[in-house]
Amino acid sequence: MPAAPGKAGDPRWPAFAAGYGLDPAAPTTGPDRRHAHPEGCAGKICSDPKGFIAGQVRVEPKEYAYQWMSGDDTSDKYRNLWVRIICDPSLVKLADLRKPSFDSGEFAKAEQGKVGGRTVLVKVPNKEFRAFRDVAWVERKGVVVSVTVSQPLFADLGKVVKGIQVK
Repeated sequence: MPAAPGKAGDPRWPAFAAGYGLDPAAPTTGPDRRHAHPEGCAGKICSDPKGFIAGQVRVEPKEYAYQWMSGDDTSDKYRNLWVRIICDPSLVKLADLRKPSFDSGEFAKAEQGKVGGRTVLVKVPNKEFRAFRDVAWVERKGVVVSVTVSQPLFADLGKVVKGIQVK
């Protein structure tokens, strides 16, 4: 993903920017949502997550993603929220997310459950990535949403999932 601008007025921004090689003089309010979404696959987060220093967006032909972060990524207090919306007509049902062709993490061994009122696959964390929790669901035929949160946000995962709207 490209370098992310920071939040205007956040006193933590200069140190964060310096640590990640970003321009401390170029803060903004978060991810730039003016990027074109893949055809028939627009989505949004109901409200900007609070307490993040930087955000970025990635747009590809079949996917777009928003990511917010704050703090030192080597700290157990590191906060990271990553929402991906994947547009692929071959993804029709939850079982399709277990296939190797699904390119949003390894969900082959994921457990099915309910999060934020949605039926999702919950990825079982491995030893290397146990500080993150991943869920994914089929919003509608050909549109999948994947959410990754860091450990300090585990308790908010249901609220995040419930707050995602895909048009």
